[in-house]
Amino acid sequence: MALVFSRSFEAMTSTFVIAIWPFYALAVGAVYRLRRLRPDLPRPYRTIGYPVVPGVFIAATVLFLVNALVSEPVSTGVTFALILAGLPIYYALFADGKGRR
Repeated sequence: MALVFSRSFEAMTSTFVIAIWPFYALAVGAVYRLRRLRPDLPRPYRTIGYPVVPGVFIAATVLFLVNALVSEPVSTGVTFALILAGLPIYYALFADGKGRR
């Protein structure tokens, strides 16, 4: 809540945009992993231009995030720190692979 009250709407929007893009890249990267680990799985959706188009998307996302880190290092660093702070909680809840439901 402190982050919400200490920033303007534009800054919060920028923070959200920076925070969501790594997850888009991870979702696209999951296509590579799934096709490598489960090649026999039926594909209800065909990825256009695979493997080039997803690779270009991931590269563009990395460049976008590096640019954000260079242009606004403090704000972007805080955003990445907040995301990374969730990793211990994730591993505590889902380390056994079953999760808590």
